Amino acid sequence: MDKSKLKKLKALVKLDIDKYVRRAKGKVEENVKIKLTIPLLQLLDYDVQKEMDFEHHVRNKRADIALMFEGKPKLIVETKDLDEELDHHIKKALDYAFEKGVDWVILTNGIEIRLYKSYISGVPPEDRLIFDTTLKEITKTYSSLEERVSKENLRTAEKITKEAEEVRENVTASILIKDLANCKNALFSDLLDKFKLRYKKDQKFKEVIDSWVDRVGMDLNDPKLIEKLCIEGSYTLINRVLFLRICEDRGHIKPKLTRDSLKKWREMVEKPSRILGLAFEEISDRFEGLYKSPLFDDIKFEDVKWNDNTINFILNTLCEHDFGKITKDILGRAYEQHITKEERKELGQFYTPDFVIDYILERVGITPDKKIFDPACGSGGFLMKSYDRLRDSYRKEGWAEDKIHNEILSKNLFGIDINPFATQLTVMNLFLKDLDHPTSYINIAEGDSLERLENSFDLDYFQKENPLNKLTKSNKRFSHGKILKEMPFDVVVGNPPYISFGIRGSRDSAKKKEALLKRLREQYPNSAEYKISLYAVFMQRGIELLKKGGVFGFIIPDSFLLGRFFSKIRHYILDNCKIVEIVLFMKDFWKYGIVGRPVIIILQKELEKKKREKNKLKVLLYSSSKDIQNGRFKFFSYPQSYFEKTSYNRFRLFFDKTSKDFVEKMERDTKELGSIVRFSSGLIAKGKKKDIISRKKTSDKWLRGLTEGSEINRYSLLYKGNFILYDLSVLKSGFKEANYSESKILLRKTGDRITAAYDNKGFLCLDILHVGNLVDKKYDLRYILAILNSHTINKYYTLISLESGRVMAQTDIETIEQLPIKIASKKVQGDLVKLVDKIILLNEKLNKAKSSSETEKLKKQIKIIDEKIEKKVRSIYGFIEK
Repeated sequence: MDKSKLKKLKALVKLDIDKYVRRAKGKVEENVKIKLTIPLLQLLDYDVQKEMDFEHHVRNKRADIALMFEGKPKLIVETKDLDEELDHHIKKALDYAFEKGVDWVILTNGIEIRLYKSYISGVPPEDRLIFDTTLKEITKTYSSLEERVSKENLRTAEKITKEAEEVRENVTASILIKDLANCKNALFSDLLDKFKLRYKKDQKFKEVIDSWVDRVGMDLNDPKLIEKLCIEGSYTLINRVLFLRICEDRGHIKPKLTRDSLKKWREMVEKPSRILGLAFEEISDRFEGLYKSPLFDDIKFEDVKWNDNTINFILNTLCEHDFGKITKDILGRAYEQHITKEERKELGQFYTPDFVIDYILERVGITPDKKIFDPACGSGGFLMKSYDRLRDSYRKEGWAEDKIHNEILSKNLFGIDINPFATQLTVMNLFLKDLDHPTSYINIAEGDSLERLENSFDLDYFQKENPLNKLTKSNKRFSHGKILKEMPFDVVVGNPPYISFGIRGSRDSAKKKEALLKRLREQYPNSAEYKISLYAVFMQRGIELLKKGGVFGFIIPDSFLLGRFFSKIRHYILDNCKIVEIVLFMKDFWKYGIVGRPVIIILQKELEKKKREKNKLKVLLYSSSKDIQNGRFKFFSYPQSYFEKTSYNRFRLFFDKTSKDFVEKMERDTKELGSIVRFSSGLIAKGKKKDIISRKKTSDKWLRGLTEGSEINRYSLLYKGNFILYDLSVLKSGFKEANYSESKILLRKTGDRITAAYDNKGFLCLDILHVGNLVDKKYDLRYILAILNSHTINKYYTLISLESGRVMAQTDIETIEQLPIKIASKKVQGDLVKLVDKIILLNEKLNKAKSSSETEKLKKQIKIIDEKIEKKVRSIYGFIEK
């Protein structure tokens, strides 16, 4: 904005309204127009004589100002009194403009300025607002007003036309979402009453439900079990009616549920559920997988006694929408949003954030010549985004628009999920991608990707059937087996389940769990170990299903990077893949639950050992999810062969050369701490913790004990006077490995750094502390203590543990026992031990200090000794002070 215009704008804002515009009595519309509105229009480059037509005739009314372009009105300005509520004048003003064929209206009372589109189909007048501001704020918002209605910009009206379309889409989607929600709620209430009663009284129905619960991994003891079933059933039915109506209005099937068709069918068929059933029968010839499959397992549409009023409400509501005119973007948004976030959580349907999906797809490369597989596809996030990329690529290659949809769904995209509701969501999402060229072929199936069905049946039996048809005509197991027969895939992507599945709460849970674990251990020996993490098994499965040179991209928790019991999957990755990239997010962005820091891993299948060993991986560190969108990150590259040398092939991540060099220097000429000091956890009660804690010593079995982590600080033990019951009959663990009577190191369990103290007084402790007993007599515990409390070893610990800043961070015994302890002579140890004795004594005095001056004096002395210890530790590890 030039200085002259800015000066005039400021003068307009500073105008004393009460003195120069308002009157003691009567309305001041004319003053508003002359003293406020016209000057503002002039600033927007409109000429009073040439481009403003005053009292412009619109039928039997006159508009205050019409902005004229080539003799025709382009925008009408309606000015009202200073104290008028503009809301009362919206409809009239917009109607006047629409009758005149004018698209745009400014409604103002001088204080507030609003811009409207005069008419948007299906949108109430009050919702046609495009932009609003106030005179008080106009210096800040002028540029936004200018880019919408200045003389130059109104000529094309490009921006406001686009904004009006966005308003139309938002309102249309909002109305549709509301209608779908109302239909779902009505259906849910009806189903819930019926199913609760039927589950109690109908044994066959109960067995069907229990089978469904067991198969999808729900809990039979869940009090919300029937509620979840009814939510799922309600959405399933509403989604089917929605898709059917879309197909009717777009001419893909004969109409039965349009307003006119319904009227005719109601004259012939009494029950509305029968009309709906007939409509489903007809569309099932085209989309068999969606409409011949049951609502849940063996419960079919016709098996439920539907409430006539409820079904009529659904039919009447959805027949009012013209789905032929609603864009696919609006339909997609409505379909996605009418299932609330809370209900997605209840049903276990969580969306992977778009930025994660986009990042992974960008790295793996999605092109028309590739087969993309998601082994745990959920509601289809990765497949949907892959579809968009593929469609753009096909268009660039010159493919005909009517061929692309079928090509993508039949040749490029493949997905399996164990949850039938999830697969239905994916199918519907993908069908909605192109409503003008529907296809009945889609490679999405319900099943367990971990079942090795690709070699267990005769493929010839399925050659003439597509997977979605097979999903309902035959055993569902064979449907996803057919998809697995498409292996090897060019790309495997996804967000696999992070916990065990399929057996929680079932009546045969122990037996089934044992069978499941046995199968996983037998079939996935390279990933299933100890307490099996399902995502590690999915990683092995995904790599297996890749072709040579194929690319893998998963979002998973960071526990696999360093955890002792992920060594098999790390070894398997090193034996079969180039590690292209590992991305670590320091902040967890998942909305539900704490699963650890998110990690994106990109792999390329490579069976030649030399190529793998020469490969340099790239590691990236993002502080938060916002950084990935803003391009702010740290990164470093180093050979993946480094992981071959770490214990248990741990994937240590370094984000700069200095950190990697520091760790390597720390490990030279050292022994692992675990070979010198054996650590074990403190005492755990069989029952409640409070049962083994007392403030009084009531028998010889009650011994002095530490019950809080705060009783341990660096070189300091501050006993708070509690006693612990040392009776093996009430203790679950912590008494076999730990020796409490001998001198020991006590180390805090919680925290993102090492905090340790020395105990030679025989204290017991709960499992809030780790107990360190000496096993190599060549070493003095106080020498070890000096190293553990040093900033040097804590820097090392931070770099190799990734615990710094973690929510609920803990010091893990396994990681502690890996710490490198410098091999040292008795003399070197002795020098440190003397200093440790001094700092322990000073801390004991500090704990008893009675005056602030004494406290400050002791703190200064402790700091001096601490600095001396730190200097010696650095010297022992070969760091020369500059």
